[in-house]
Amino acid sequence: MLDACRDNPLPSVSRSSSRGLAVMSAPRDSETVIVYSTKAGDVAQDGSGSNSTFTTAFLDVVNTPDLDLLVLLNEVGTKVKRETGGKQIPTIYTEPLSRSFTFFPSKKQAEEA
Repeated sequence: MLDACRDNPLPSVSRSSSRGLAVMSAPRDSETVIVYSTKAGDVAQDGSGSNSTFTTAFLDVVNTPDLDLLVLLNEVGTKVKRETGGKQIPTIYTEPLSRSFTFFPSKKQAEEA
């Protein structure tokens, strides 16, 4: 997990005049999921608290037992879109995953794995 800001508050120091995200894609057959807090070319909202809107939404959802990663990310994206009035829409890059992943499997799910 990496939460990194893409907006340079000192634009005169920046090498590039473009704002927002430079797109990366997951390597083929890598079982990698890349999630950006907003769409390419957009800049993420800071949020009103100590965390960004995306991080706040992620922390609200991540502790849910047995929640599949892709379902979790959809819930986070829906929360972010709603909280920002549609100004910020998270984006997910991945190939189909060969298995389910949860951050916090219940004891029953862990025993079945």
